[in-house]
Amino acid sequence: MSAISKDSKFIKSTTLIIISLLSLIGCINSDRGKLAEDAILSMKKLEAKCNIGINYNDYTKDLGETAYSVRLFVDSKSADKFPNTKTHLVKAFEHYKFAKDVWEFTVINFRRQPPGFIGMGGPHEETMRSHILKTYPDAPNALSSPPPCYQKDSLLPYIWNQASVEIKKASDSLEKENKSWFSKLWG
Repeated sequence: MSAISKDSKFIKSTTLIIISLLSLIGCINSDRGKLAEDAILSMKKLEAKCNIGINYNDYTKDLGETAYSVRLFVDSKSADKFPNTKTHLVKAFEHYKFAKDVWEFTVINFRRQPPGFIGMGGPHEETMRSHILKTYPDAPNALSSPPPCYQKDSLLPYIWNQASVEIKKASDSLEKENKSWFSKLWG
């Protein structure tokens, strides 16, 4: 066999190995955190709609779509590789879910109390007030409405803002956890 044909075979096999490795790295990179990215994107869409203005029916529909994206990520195997991202996404979703509960409560009980208020009495309201004070201890100061009464129109943006903080943390965590994963892979 000539030296040229040996070199040619070596170059072909080396090229094939390099292409295979690059393809593998590309697959790992493209799949790495994709579900987390999708969940964050879904959260950011809901965040934008809340910032611009949204009605109750659209909010519940969009919250359901967001829940789907978040659940896909949280229930996936990749969620274990992104623990901080998962934690912040779950917290953000819990804020959005509680905002829906607040909004729903004021819609259902609009005849029993002044429209848009929480805190005029009843066992469910007591549970809701307790959750507000436990989860959002600075809410009374931030909202300028001392307990036991909260107005929906100031409480919802406050809760949504807390969700926005968690979305930002989730996004930052995903970036850090991705860098950490790649450094472990190549370090």
